[in-house]
Amino acid sequence: MKKPLLVIVLLVVSFWYADGVTALTVFSPIVEITAAPGEAPRGIVKVFNESDQPVELRSVIEQFTTDDQSGSPRFIALTESNSFLKWFNLDQDELVLLPRQVAVIPFTVSVPPNATPGGYFAAIFWEIVPAAGSGDVSISGRVGTLVFLEVSGEVVRQGVLESFTRTPSNAIVSGFPVSFSVLFNNTGTIHLKPSGSIIITNSFGQSETLSVNPDARNVLPDSSRRFDVVWGQPAATGNILERFWQGVRGELSSFRLGQYTVTVTLYGDVSKAMPMTATQTFWFVPVYLSSIAGGFMLCALFLMARRRNKKRKNVLHAPSGK
Repeated sequence: MKKPLLVIVLLVVSFWYADGVTALTVFSPIVEITAAPGEAPRGIVKVFNESDQPVELRSVIEQFTTDDQSGSPRFIALTESNSFLKWFNLDQDELVLLPRQVAVIPFTVSVPPNATPGGYFAAIFWEIVPAAGSGDVSISGRVGTLVFLEVSGEVVRQGVLESFTRTPSNAIVSGFPVSFSVLFNNTGTIHLKPSGSIIITNSFGQSETLSVNPDARNVLPDSSRRFDVVWGQPAATGNILERFWQGVRGELSSFRLGQYTVTVTLYGDVSKAMPMTATQTFWFVPVYLSSIAGGFMLCALFLMARRRNKKRKNVLHAPSGK
């Protein structure tokens, strides 16, 4: 039997809570565990009491999922539908942390032999219990670690590129920044880390490359996640005149003009499986430089018209010969 694989990835360092008196931090990053049915891998969480007062903690384990395209977690307490939470057992369910103390709490995930292969997602929370005699019966805060468990076997790794959009969406873009949004839908049974690139090519064949999901963020099964990629510097700040000249300098330092073709290539996982592509085109016209050029053209037309009118007047007032 293969030894259970425990992979710790530095996606999110911690969740933290502070109420002005007590501050609690989880040092554990997001944890990813892979185990076969019947195995019992081990992991750890680290909790730090930042305050100058002792705190009493108790553990709570909940399922997490997501309801929106940002990937923000939503937590669900133990029910019959998520009984896999019972697989998670901490060596300590309660503890007291002294001021500035760090506690390392091991935990075990006991995967049943008949477990269905796929992804299981749990959050290990530590709740701050109010001190006895304080009169406060509510929980004053909690911190947690997200655990991504993969039960190996016949898992389905698949997904689709739902959409590739751009803001602004006009056919003619007149300035930066331009934001590209890649929406990926995980239609499989295991969490995926889609990755890829956006290549922006002008009419002369010159190109720029932007990374999609460089932080290797997860997409849960049966959910969609949006990855935003920004091209160009943010808009200028200050008063109207300051914004104008900042925009002129920015357009001169990175001059862009003409038709652009944008192609996204997305892979469903870090293994470069499931390649997906989408393409769009637009025209880029630098607004600040165009306004200056337009101003010069108006001045030139005005001077030409004035000169023509002057010549016409001279002709009309010229003495006629006999």
